[in-house]
This record gives sequence, structure tokens and C-alpha cells, in this order.
Amino acid sequence: MLGKIDKIPMTIPEIAKQSNFPEPEVFNLIQELEHSGMVNEAGLSGRYFQYIQA
Repeated sequence: MLGKIDKIPMTIPEIAKQSNFPEPEVFNLIQELEHSGMVNEAGLSGRYFQYIQA
């Protein structure tokens, strides 16, 4: 869905720019993933990237 990820962690504006999704939508997705335990303080997990690329 978001395509190639160049670096980890990425900021919300960087993800939005690469994915062509609006920043609020990216923010909401990350919030949902944080609540589900797929994102931790160290950054985005591998499971997160598999999820957003599916």
C-alpha cells in the first residue's frame, strides 16, 4: 500500500509524501496501529510494514 520504505523510523510527513496519502490519514493509521501494539516507541515494526504494504 505505501510502497518502499527508505528509512526507519520515518516521520508522518515523510510517510505521507512517499505514500501520497494525506498526513491526517497517515496519522490516524499510525494511531490505530499503536493501539493494536504494532508500533512501539522505537519506531515502526516489521509487522507494521507488512500490514501497510498488503
